[in-house]
Order: sequence, then C-alpha cells, then structure tokens
Amino acid sequence: MDKLAQERNHLALADRRISEAELRAAALRATIERWRCTGGDDALALELLRLFEETIALYLRHRQLILDSIARLEQTGA
Repeated sequence: MDKLAQERNHLALADRRISEAELRAAALRATIERWRCTGGDDALALELLRLFEETIALYLRHRQLILDSIARLEQTGA
C-alpha cells in the first residue's frame, strides 16, 4: 500500500474514532443529567466526561496531522 492510501486509511479510522467518542460523550452527558435530576452523585461521571473530551481533542489534533500529511503527499505527487 502506498503512503497516500495508508494516510487515507488512517483518516478513515480517525474519523470513526472521533464519531464513536462523540457518541459516548453524548450518552454520558445524558446519564449525568439523569443523575442530577434524581440527586445522584455525578463527580466521577463528570471526571470521565472531562477525559472523554480531552481524548476527542487529541483525536481531532491527530486527524489534522493526517490531513496535513495527505496534503503534502498530494502536492509532491507521492
């Protein structure tokens, strides 16, 4: 597999991971809201949500690095 195809595969994987992480974060937000409505302790869930959001930010940075790599490869005709 050539480098450009490999980077495009990496991009597809990054997009899937971002999508899955965003869905998990949304589900956790809904769970936290339900706990709050019933007076539950949400401290650990909020920490987990913070970690999910940090992970999503890292995934997005990684995705941008992949896009930059693809752009360079397309410019050089690699």
